[in-house]
Amino acid sequence: MLSGHFVNNKEITSRSQLDAVVCDPADYFESPNAVLTSPYFSKAEKMRILQSWKQFCLQLEIADEEGMGRNEEIAANRTHVGQIMDAIEILQGDEGWH
Repeated sequence: MLSGHFVNNKEITSRSQLDAVVCDPADYFESPNAVLTSPYFSKAEKMRILQSWKQFCLQLEIADEEGMGRNEEIAANRTHVGQIMDAIEILQGDEGWH
């Protein structure tokens, strides 16, 4: 579905760039809802991005529990975890998302 578009002012034109989005969604999207509303990604790509973001947040939670996290990053991700889960539910339940 890629055809040259911008996410957070970063142009995405190739699969390798999509992989970069998947590796660090927060660098490309202001919120999980922005993933849902992006017209540039398929439903499967959106799910892949959100699942990656969720895993990153869970890893931060583990780091926090082990005393290795940065407070501001952990606080921001706690907010995103709920939003990510909501976005995943919407994506799974709405066949209209592409």
